[in-house]
Amino acid sequence: MKKLRFLGFVAVVFCMGGFPPIIAEEGQIPISSSSMDVLNNWRTLELGHPRLLWTKDDQAQAIKRYKTDEVWKMLQASIVREADLQIKTPVAQHKLVGIRLLGESRDALRRIMLESYVWRMTGEARYRERALAEMRAVCAFPDWNPKHFLDTAEMAFAVAIGYDWLYESLSEEDKGLFREALVKHALIPGMKVYESKAGWHTRNNNWNQVCNGGLLAAALAIAEDESTLARKVIKHAVESLPRAMSQYGPDGGYQEGPAYWEYGTTYNVVAIATLKKAIDTDFELSGDRAFQRTAFCFRQLRGNSGLYFNYADGGTRVEVSPAYSWLGNEYGPEIVRQDARAMLTEFLKKRENNAVTDGGRFFPLYGVWFPGKASDRVDGRTAPLSAHFRGNADIAVMRSHWTDPNSAYVGLKAGKNDVPHSHLDLGSFVYDILGVRWVEDLGGDYYDLPGYWDSQQGGGRWKIFRLNNLGHGTLIPEGLLQNAKGEAKIVKLVSSNEGAFTIADLGGAYPDQLTSWSRGLSLDYESGKLVVQDDVESKEAGTRFEWKIFTRAKVTVSPENPCVATLVYQGRKMHVFSMAPEGFVFENAEADPGLERQSVNKGFRQLILKGVFLEKKGTIQVLFVPDSGKGGLEMFSMPGMPLDTWGQGNVGAENDDMCI
Repeated sequence: MKKLRFLGFVAVVFCMGGFPPIIAEEGQIPISSSSMDVLNNWRTLELGHPRLLWTKDDQAQAIKRYKTDEVWKMLQASIVREADLQIKTPVAQHKLVGIRLLGESRDALRRIMLESYVWRMTGEARYRERALAEMRAVCAFPDWNPKHFLDTAEMAFAVAIGYDWLYESLSEEDKGLFREALVKHALIPGMKVYESKAGWHTRNNNWNQVCNGGLLAAALAIAEDESTLARKVIKHAVESLPRAMSQYGPDGGYQEGPAYWEYGTTYNVVAIATLKKAIDTDFELSGDRAFQRTAFCFRQLRGNSGLYFNYADGGTRVEVSPAYSWLGNEYGPEIVRQDARAMLTEFLKKRENNAVTDGGRFFPLYGVWFPGKASDRVDGRTAPLSAHFRGNADIAVMRSHWTDPNSAYVGLKAGKNDVPHSHLDLGSFVYDILGVRWVEDLGGDYYDLPGYWDSQQGGGRWKIFRLNNLGHGTLIPEGLLQNAKGEAKIVKLVSSNEGAFTIADLGGAYPDQLTSWSRGLSLDYESGKLVVQDDVESKEAGTRFEWKIFTRAKVTVSPENPCVATLVYQGRKMHVFSMAPEGFVFENAEADPGLERQSVNKGFRQLILKGVFLEKKGTIQVLFVPDSGKGGLEMFSMPGMPLDTWGQGNVGAENDDMCI
């Protein structure tokens, strides 16, 4: 699409003296002076439509690819089928659930994007008419619920996409209606937030990414008609987004877990890709090294059972993610490119067989960010099997193979307890082998529970079982809660051809009770056996401890030897051995906390190891031995070896940079 000089926009910039330099504050990524020069001399805007994410040239390439790529053909058929289903659904209503209009905003986005995309690909008027019906309905709302600005941002993105992608077919009356709504319901309320001292624009979480992404799309959709307002919004959004992007540092991790990674990162990609398409610059936002590495983190957070390491409030499944595809196309590495295409292909096959139905509201963006082909050769030599992602959620992961579904996978959680959506989960872990997950994270609970967002020390959030450490697979002294501001670090990750281990310093979880606490996890690649060892020093002798995990398996504790337990799940078997001090025994317990309105954790059990340290110092070692059906239950352990001696000749050499 031809770029045209946009004098009105540049006049506004110069009349206001250009953009002031952006000074990096704590938690911000600085924007370089060279990028600011681009901004101060900004002279072009893509005046034609569509210009949000997907131009006419992109559309032509999509149609061309459709003729040669079998996965693309499956994708196109799947999108059209969903569009046909959505045509029959009613338009959104201004109906709040609690404080939120969010469900209606998301439904509107799903239908507007879907029907607009299919109209552009097929030219069939019925799809355009359905999108227009949705847009007219939501633009007649009294507001888009700015008190809960996620609702506003997602609705703004929906209407901006519809306005841009349908632009050439819109009547002047509809254009005016949609522009007025974007200004009144999104850009003006957004400016009120930007001009305040506190709000989502000052945070480093998904709210920042979603709200800035939605407002950027709205501003760029109508920039030639609302140049002054659009310019102000773009300026603020470009200044604000680095705060959220700082949480990816330094290795690409994400503090809010994989489910919120998909949500926040999608809108972060929307912001960057929209800027690039509309004005030929993203002000170096996409140049951040940690952001370039975050897709590899997302890949590492998925175990070979197909489930994610779901720390924080998210669930274990993310079926599809067009933003993951964009990141793979843009940055790689090869394991991400390969996986993004495989993820989409698997989902499309399941959809054809009605095994899954919902691709989510961003699903049509696969037509915009279609995953390119990658090399077939991806293994431990081209992508490390183990990785450490530092940051607010300090995570270590280890796996024995990239593609074998029966191979082993382990994830260990450290980091900070006082970040958005975090739990009191320091020291918790997940464990996959034989194609299933044996050690689980329960995930979040109902967001409308009393006190859910009160995360101060002693706050209501920590009375919710799933959110405190009592509801996690960790070590608990005297039944106490972890410190709400507790911090922990992964201090070592060692890998060899035979296995890997990681160690976390977790003393900050219980500063008033423990002098020190370290947890080490050691994985043997060939057998999939796992050692979990806790070296603890209490401030007083006689401290009572509970070591626990949560599992979907059937749990049996041996009546002859309560230091041995057996887990059975989906026809597979796991043996668990305790090598704790004398007096520690396993218990098979309910996972239902029995608390009003809280999740009953149906299908889960707790395996708890209980006992008392007679001295201040002690070690608990638990061995997981998968039963492969081939015989041999010899225990894999390192008896008598304190964690600070691990790696001295027993598991290979340390690799200090396990990230791509």
